[in-house]
Amino acid sequence: MEKILLAHTRELCYYSGSFFLRKLTQALRTLGVEAEYISVPEERDWALLEERIGKSYDAVVDINSKLPYLLDGGTRLLDRMNAPFFNYILDHPLYHHPGLVFPLKDYHAIGIDREHCAYMWRYYPHLKSVTFLPVGATRAERLQPYGSRKIPLLFAGTYQDEDGIMEAFCELCKRLLPAERASDLQRLGEAVIERMLAGDGEREAVMERIVEELVTEDDLAEKRYGVSEFPLLMNELYHADQYVRNVRRRRVLEDAAKETELTVIGEGWEGTPLAENRRVSLLGAKKIGETFAYMADSRAVLDVNPLFASGVHDRVSSAMRNGALVLSDMSKDAAGGFTPGQTYLSYRSWEKGGIGEALAQTESAEAEAIAERGRRLAEKEYSWEAAAKRLLELIRRTNGKRM
Repeated sequence: MEKILLAHTRELCYYSGSFFLRKLTQALRTLGVEAEYISVPEERDWALLEERIGKSYDAVVDINSKLPYLLDGGTRLLDRMNAPFFNYILDHPLYHHPGLVFPLKDYHAIGIDREHCAYMWRYYPHLKSVTFLPVGATRAERLQPYGSRKIPLLFAGTYQDEDGIMEAFCELCKRLLPAERASDLQRLGEAVIERMLAGDGEREAVMERIVEELVTEDDLAEKRYGVSEFPLLMNELYHADQYVRNVRRRRVLEDAAKETELTVIGEGWEGTPLAENRRVSLLGAKKIGETFAYMADSRAVLDVNPLFASGVHDRVSSAMRNGALVLSDMSKDAAGGFTPGQTYLSYRSWEKGGIGEALAQTESAEAEAIAERGRRLAEKEYSWEAAAKRLLELIRRTNGKRM
């Protein structure tokens, strides 16, 4: 019997980090695994990890982890645990460069986007493996019949003020570089944003490709932007990712609200024009566990996630598992079984008014059938049980064991 330690060290939006790890722990236990969950988000709790040094684990797993930072007697704590460590990265890896860069003895990464996985393979050669593995989908306790659902269209996601993001980026440039170089970094960030927002196809938002085209090897060698390493430069440009994501979200939601009633879960929207729109209901922040009940009472769920060029967000698979019709701008090759017009409706978030055609289809006779096909797909392939089985297969391959 495998023994796996799931150590929660970093909380994510709406307490999703601990929620996901607990769900994964429960699913692993149903497979007969001795799965141990501990929560150590603060430094005062790290003694719980030290107590587990010397115990025998087949793997240690965390999400967007702080574990690689931790030292124990001058040695990385994870190296002393003598088990492969799997860092489950749920954002673009550029945000987690400080934790990915440590050359641990047995370091593995998991991504939810194939482009993110390729990025980690390229820029962190000390990683022993990088695996694409979507997060499990969560089902509410009760699903409402499709025809009697009360919410026509649901969106779940935070909004950050775009002007505030740019102000923060300008301040970062000034802190990192002298005045004459700070303007260079600022202009680079603005150019990246302009290219990403222009949009000319499904894969236009692969940020690293744009940065690679704009930055020369001489720029890095001369530290024009303050650093000589590409992944460190990407980390400095994280505001560009934030800016594009929030512009796209706001634009798509504003377009959607012109066509139908819209319910929004998440912080920050009260400061946008949506707050004055009578067709929009802003519910504010909800813990992630509460969100699924809203999905189960929604005919359609909107996914605005253009910066995952070749992946699938858990809001897509969870909305499907809760029987809602998904409208998504994800790439058509995001993951197996996600077929536009068959299991979800596709639109282009970079096109003005691009959501309109997809919204019109939510009123068609085929809408319920598409939602049902999506539900069956998510139930079979993207449940927490399916995710746990794939993770266990990965751990067994890593340790040279057969299923």
